[in-house]
Amino acid sequence: CNNSEILGLDVPDPEGRHGLHFPIPVPSLAERLAADAPDARVVKAFNTMASQVIALDRDELAPHHVSVFLCSDDARAKEVVKGLAEELGFVGVDCGELERARLVETIADFIRFQILGMELGPYATIAVRSVRES
Repeated sequence: CNNSEILGLDVPDPEGRHGLHFPIPVPSLAERLAADAPDARVVKAFNTMASQVIALDRDELAPHHVSVFLCSDDARAKEVVKGLAEELGFVGVDCGELERARLVETIADFIRFQILGMELGPYATIAVRSVRES
């Protein structure tokens, strides 16, 4: 549950630009964590929403179908985290291997932009749903 620093908010923009800017870390922060702790079972999850959403009661949260994106090279660890997410009232979305955390971290930056830059507040979230059944 980690995200990159927002340039212009968390740290000064090295290019001196005004406003908020979101760098794309490659490798992702999750991949770097896995490299730094090779024996850890790393699962990228819960980084696309503010802590206020995580703290909501299951009955209030579940009807919104809020997505928790899961990336890991360890399928069993990912299933455990998915189960925890769903127990809390989220919808676990398996995004594949840990390399895909690069995409998820970018989604997190977009949500943080909605919360901060668009001033939607800490309850802005994303729910990925299909309009048609497969």
